[in-house]
Amino acid sequence: MNQEIQQNITNLYNLIDDLDNTKDLLEIRYWLLNSNLRDNNNYLIARFNIEKQRSVVTRYLTRLSEAVDDLEIYVHRCKQLILVESEKAPKFARTYDKYPKKNSGGKIQSVSPDNEPLVVS
Repeated sequence: MNQEIQQNITNLYNLIDDLDNTKDLLEIRYWLLNSNLRDNNNYLIARFNIEKQRSVVTRYLTRLSEAVDDLEIYVHRCKQLILVESEKAPKFARTYDKYPKKNSGGKIQSVSPDNEPLVVS
């Protein structure tokens, strides 16, 4: 899950980097360079706000990326605690053994009390 989210965040970074090459911004840049709009304060403020908002979006994407990494750490920590608890308490282990997990092959996988995977077709 984490890799998919990080890939989407990377795609968003790339789209933001390519923003200058979009049709709208190419037109804005053309009029900025080839007209007297470069002397219009309202136009310059609007262009400045585009760049400012772009940096805000990039900053939030960076925070999101870091938060996703933290989330993955917490998920792994919880999984480890479940495995430790299943080793300590036989009743918990029996309940945990009944909980199905999907593995990458699409088969249902369960974990026995001795942490050996049991694959059910």
